[in-house]
Amino acid sequence: MTTIIIYLAFFAAGYIWGRFPGVGSRITAGLVAAGAWVAQQWDAIAPMLGLGN
Repeated sequence: MTTIIIYLAFFAAGYIWGRFPGVGSRITAGLVAAGAWVAQQWDAIAPMLGLGN
């Protein structure tokens, strides 16, 4: 399920980036930053979401 969400996020970012380059690059940078933060915080976040490790 998590993988599907990640694919959809990248698909959406790619679509937006193609249509609106200025907006898309900001969104892409935001997604990358959010992804990095989630990866760092995963051990704390996963139990709250009921996903385990």
